[in-house]
Formats: sequence, structure tokens, C-alpha cells
Amino acid sequence: MTIQQSVTHQLLIPITFEGKEHTTITLQRPKTKDLQAIDKKEGVEQTIAMIARLSGWPHEAISELDINDLSSIGEILESFIKRRDTSTGKPPQNS
Repeated sequence: MTIQQSVTHQLLIPITFEGKEHTTITLQRPKTKDLQAIDKKEGVEQTIAMIARLSGWPHEAISELDINDLSSIGEILESFIKRRDTSTGKPPQNS
């Protein structure tokens, strides 16, 4: 099985930053150091920090995302973590 190293999301509402309109955002697969970096943050701030780390976008740009885009990107983040759980199957049951 090949593990996807990045995922690109088509934005519902493009945003402009650094003088350019962006219609997609690409997230790299997170590493342990990414989780450590956001550990002290909570709620939406944690999500924004993780998106910024994985996309390379500035926090200010992430804050301008449409709420539906933020929700979809949050699902992508969850899929990075859950993918291993579903690909390896359920743990064996103790008899």
C-alpha cells in the first residue's frame, strides 16, 4: 500500500495573499514534530497552526479561509491520522 504524502484541496472560495490568488491548498503529511509544535494550542487555533505548518501558508491566510474550506481541510487532517487505523484493520480480539 502506498501512503499519500500530500493532499490538495480545491478551495470553495479562493483567497488572495502575497499578491496571488490561491484556489487550492496542499497539505503535506504531518510528522511527529508537527504534532509537538501545536500541542499547547487548543481548538481552532490548533487546527490553524497545523494547517499553516503543513501547507506553508501564513497564519493570516489560513484565518481568511471560508469556514466550509476550514471544515474540509480539518477532515483531511483527521484522515492523515485515521488512515493508518483503517488500513491495518481492527486489532485482534482477546479470546
